[in-house]
Amino acid sequence: MVRAVDQLRERMTWFWHGHFATSLRKVRVASLMLGQNQTLRRLGLGDFQPLAQAMIIDPAMLSSFVIWDAISQVAGRLPRAITVAACSPEYIVSG
Repeated sequence: MVRAVDQLRERMTWFWHGHFATSLRKVRVASLMLGQNQTLRRLGLGDFQPLAQAMIIDPAMLSSFVIWDAISQVAGRLPRAITVAACSPEYIVSG
């Protein structure tokens, strides 16, 4: 980011990446994350609506939702102590 030609664009890409909160750990497909970063880089300095619309259909974002939906379904069958530990804010933020 420091050596980027367009530092503001890279900074905003990082900002929006943190806002939409996907990670390689959740998505597990690097090419999907790359595509998402390219979308964030392309739309991150413009109006929010096109960015939000792109994120709604973004494959990395959708796969992240699918994974968390599966986790929540499994969590319903786990003992409460395990569920609370797995869904604690510290765990989610670090993920």
